[in-house]
Amino acid sequence: MKHIGEIIKQYLSENKISVIEFSKKINRSRASVYNIFEKDSIDTSILLNISKALNHNFFQYFNEDYHILEEERAQYLKTTEATKKLNLEVLEYKKELMELKEKYELQKKINNLLEEKIKEMEDKN
Repeated sequence: MKHIGEIIKQYLSENKISVIEFSKKINRSRASVYNIFEKDSIDTSILLNISKALNHNFFQYFNEDYHILEEERAQYLKTTEATKKLNLEVLEYKKELMELKEKYELQKKINNLLEEKIKEMEDKN
């Protein structure tokens, strides 16, 4: 993703506007213009001045970044929600597993008791 300085520089190039012409339009020195090209952020009053001077809304590029961030946030929230659901499922399965283990242990005890009873009955006969 390009930063705002690169976007402004590209706009000037595409529209064949020289740095000198641009610096005059925004009432800044050439050095200041080159500094703008290097910056990844810019004061809103300067950007407004540039937008007016070039008759181009440079604020729209920030809006695009915002939409990308919102899409990423929405995807993150979906993933987080899915993770929560999966964690709840895991908890339910763990609970079910514990119950099955308890039942298994009870069945083993019952089997042992029955085997003892059978042995007792066989010994009596």
